[in-house]
Amino acid sequence: MADHGRVNVCGIGMVARQELGKPEFLASLTRPELALERHVLGALSESRDEKVRAAGLFLEMYAAIGRLAEPFLERGRACAGDAVCEDQASREHDAAVHAAAAPPRDALARQAAATRDPAVYAIGYAACRSGFGGPGGACQLVSADQWARMDPGNAVPWLHVAGAAARKDLQTQAEAVHRAASAQAYRAYTDEIVGWIAPLLPADLTPLERHSTLETIAMVANSTTFPFSPFGFCSKADVADVNRRQACEALGSMLLSKGTNLVTQIVGAGVLQQAGRPAEEIAAIKEEATALQQLAADVFTQQTLACESLRDSEAMLVRGARLGELENLRQRFAASGMTARAYLAATRASGAGQGTEGAFTPLPSPAAATPSLR
Repeated sequence: MADHGRVNVCGIGMVARQELGKPEFLASLTRPELALERHVLGALSESRDEKVRAAGLFLEMYAAIGRLAEPFLERGRACAGDAVCEDQASREHDAAVHAAAAPPRDALARQAAATRDPAVYAIGYAACRSGFGGPGGACQLVSADQWARMDPGNAVPWLHVAGAAARKDLQTQAEAVHRAASAQAYRAYTDEIVGWIAPLLPADLTPLERHSTLETIAMVANSTTFPFSPFGFCSKADVADVNRRQACEALGSMLLSKGTNLVTQIVGAGVLQQAGRPAEEIAAIKEEATALQQLAADVFTQQTLACESLRDSEAMLVRGARLGELENLRQRFAASGMTARAYLAATRASGAGQGTEGAFTPLPSPAAATPSLR
């Protein structure tokens, strides 16, 4: 008989729901920031694998920022609603964030500038593009153009080149879009970090610490934004030109066929829609994307703290890093044996998808609900 007053927590046993609902209780069990600080970051910095060392610096940048969170919150509480005090605290916090983030970010940028590995360069570029650490510094050594030269068959750096050109240099932007559309792969690399690190986690972490640490890493690794908004380039006015329309159709098709996450499907469908592709084709793409979004939400909401659920969640995180979010969800969806339409119909019938079904907007990953690095 189910015990609705208690929850099965891996490594502990049955815990009262009332106790589990206390944030400090769960934090004492998971401690992702302590696991990272004490066990993970140091090991990553000593790795012989250049990619792993780069990932360690990337995580250290966010960890350095996270250490400032509690002092900032305490300062805010001390202001007791005083607007001048809060404004001063906010400005001081911003300055402290840049000062804390700059050393690991600059170390990573220097590593990127010296590497021949496009994955390392991509992680360095992502750190610089985050905006943390303030302007200048070693980030002046890193550029989207150099990443594209190093990794010419990858669409992602070319999209960054297109985004940097924007409307200032239409010829460069058009050439970058063409190169992205004809690329053989779509790899941001940061979304692969969890897969590199999971095998290196120390054996003495508890199951909850291990799971929480990987989710925190995934949250940080997937915090980068889409490299280029093509809707201005592929506006309805611009696609009246046959050459621009063909370029936009090629770009949208590449995002759908080579893209690795749900955002690439959303953007790809939007580009094709603006390029005038048939409505039924766009509707089918959106239906699949919406079903996959709903599946991602369902997986997250069904997760528990039982050992089997934690193992399943970890496996999905690692599989997503290896296959990409999109293929990972597609494989899981295929195992359900349902069509996208049937899955969404079942979701509507159960009432579980209210506010999601039909929305066709990116859902936060499960990692987005985890504690930030501190």
